[in-house]
Amino acid sequence: MGMDVFTAMGDAVARRWDDAGTDERVFAAIAEEVLVEHAPHAETSFVELCEWALFSSSLPPQRQRPFGQPPVNMYVGAGFYIEANVWTNSATSIHHHGFSGAFCLLTGQSLHTRHQFDEDDRVNSRLQLGRVSIVDAEILVPGQVRRIDSGNRLIHCVLHLERPSVSVVIRTNHDMGYGLQLDYVPPFVAVDNAPEGEPLRTRLELIDALAVSAPEQHLTMLKRLLSATHNRYVVYRLLARSFRRLGDTPTWAELEALATVRHGAFVSRVAASIREGERQEALIARRSRLTDARTRLPMAMLTVLPGRSDIERLIRRRHPTVDPEDWIVDAVAQLAEAGALELKMTPISLTILRCLLRNFPFAETLAFVAERFPGAEIRERAAEVERARSKIRCCPALRPLFVAGSGEDDSPLEGAS
Repeated sequence: MGMDVFTAMGDAVARRWDDAGTDERVFAAIAEEVLVEHAPHAETSFVELCEWALFSSSLPPQRQRPFGQPPVNMYVGAGFYIEANVWTNSATSIHHHGFSGAFCLLTGQSLHTRHQFDEDDRVNSRLQLGRVSIVDAEILVPGQVRRIDSGNRLIHCVLHLERPSVSVVIRTNHDMGYGLQLDYVPPFVAVDNAPEGEPLRTRLELIDALAVSAPEQHLTMLKRLLSATHNRYVVYRLLARSFRRLGDTPTWAELEALATVRHGAFVSRVAASIREGERQEALIARRSRLTDARTRLPMAMLTVLPGRSDIERLIRRRHPTVDPEDWIVDAVAQLAEAGALELKMTPISLTILRCLLRNFPFAETLAFVAERFPGAEIRERAAEVERARSKIRCCPALRPLFVAGSGEDDSPLEGAS
């Protein structure tokens, strides 16, 4: 059928949705049904899609969107469209949608995670606090279809593992009544990251200009703004913006402490999410430089899975006969060799990692390493072992390995602190 599969799918959706009175509530089920029936991954390929898009004289109307590199409209109907999103480096945040539909992969593989958000503090429509937790994680391959239910009925993230990965999406233009599309930043924040309205947008851009041209005045102005405002949304934006500039430094900690004086626990919660958001963005940037799917998968897991039990659960699902501890140690070795961790891992440090995964206290770690490297005089190098242990434990990329995981206490595992 080739590229005709998209016309066939679009016509089927149009007919069935019209029969249902174009009710948005049934669109996801229709889209899912059509994707399953027509199986576009079995009918066409990425190369054929490119050839059609490059040489066809009658492309459907195209428009730029935040998803895809690029997104290509394959069919445009009344109130819906079908798109093929080509992915090379980009990754989606944890998010929900203001539209409904369904998606599947045409080619490639993706780590797909579903999440939930339990709100307990609403600042405004653009910023809410609560608990972001993971519900499920899976590896998607071509042909597996997943529904998109609008609003917070589906909060998810997709990290693409192969270059390219191509997703086919059948979706409504927009579902009325579901408002803003929020991003979720674990562990506490749901936020709309669309451009700010005025005058806040101009003020934030002026703060950025000061950071580049007058760093001392930049800090002074930030302190004045944080001291003067009662608006918690503005506080969040100022802290998030300044963290991106300053990083997790004593200067930023000073700003956090100043904001805490007026806003208390609110600041500690948004600060935790700001730090985690920046950690994830840094890992996504490093993952974009990895070309081997064997390293892109563990980096994706470390990016979005919150704790060790979540990582081990996915390993067991994907490799039922493999010991999760061995898989993790091998994956960390590959990531370090690829330069993705900013941490060198020798055979001794990999053994120390294994001890941390087993929650060994330091004395037991020293004995375990000494037994396996009898010629290395490990007991005489105790301070060196402790430094290596601390570096591994404090490596931002490896943090989820030392947190219990979903359904358990999120505090560091015993022996890992």
